Amino acid sequence: MNATVKNRFTPRVENLEERTVPTVTYHGGAVMPHVQAQAIYLGSDWGYNSNLHQQAINLDTYLNFLVKGRYMDMLTSMGYGVGRGSASTGVIDYSTLNRDYYLDDRDIQGEVQYLISNAYVKQPNANRLYVVFVEPNVAIRTDDGSTSISNFLGYHGAFAGRNYYGQGADIRYAVIAYPGGWMGNGAVGGVSQFGSMTTVASHEVAEAVTDPDVNYKQLGWYDDQRNGEVGDINRYTLRFGGYNVQSIINKNDVAMKPTGAATLYKNHNQATDGIRPGHNNWIAGDTDRHGRHKAPRKHNPPKHDRLPGHMTAAVDQVFEKYL
Repeated sequence: MNATVKNRFTPRVENLEERTVPTVTYHGGAVMPHVQAQAIYLGSDWGYNSNLHQQAINLDTYLNFLVKGRYMDMLTSMGYGVGRGSASTGVIDYSTLNRDYYLDDRDIQGEVQYLISNAYVKQPNANRLYVVFVEPNVAIRTDDGSTSISNFLGYHGAFAGRNYYGQGADIRYAVIAYPGGWMGNGAVGGVSQFGSMTTVASHEVAEAVTDPDVNYKQLGWYDDQRNGEVGDINRYTLRFGGYNVQSIINKNDVAMKPTGAATLYKNHNQATDGIRPGHNNWIAGDTDRHGRHKAPRKHNPPKHDRLPGHMTAAVDQVFEKYL
């Protein structure tokens, strides 16, 4: 006997305001239907400082929560062609980062590639996303000169790399700057440093799965009228599942939140001006800003520009440690 089984669960979202004109459109590029996230904790403090090591473990738990649950259901319900994913255990990269110099995005890309080439992280595929959390008191700079002090809290992008076997691969990654510190990295206002990082991570994950190749190849989902991705426009900070996350817009630029999320406030000071196709995307600065492998670096330390009023250096050695 044939029986019809009705779907017993339909993801629900709540809109935070009304708008009816569709402006987020699909541009033909890739999406990541079922993201496979893995965190990279860049910098030795993540392993040697007990508080930061615990924070890395907590961020791993958060990333697992984010990609496996209702936050991704929200994106599904909005028609972006993405759904729930998975998360692998994060990796601590024991690189020595000199805090007096900017850490350039090209060097972050190089470090991600190094970890892939030496099989310290999961291998790249169409759903793989490396989420790089940079240790405290490190200022980051992107290729257009923007910095984590003045312009962004995080960003995502992609580059042409290689897998462990030397085959060509698209490498998708997101970078989260550690908020505050003596150099004054930006921060999400009104929440803790951990809350700032989880908010930024939700923003970058949502954008990376819906538009993974924004600075690299064809755009995915993008709002041409307001020149931004699904996390750049009309943003609210939420409390959801015990974590701070960010709202995401639907195709009409209406800010949405997963059912059950509490709205804390609207992020009025986070502008999206200047974000454009072909460049890394970011959140603009807000108001008040177990070890297994030892592997010496196979290349010379990169040369960095000095932070104002300071002297600096770069990555000189890496130790990978698994949480």
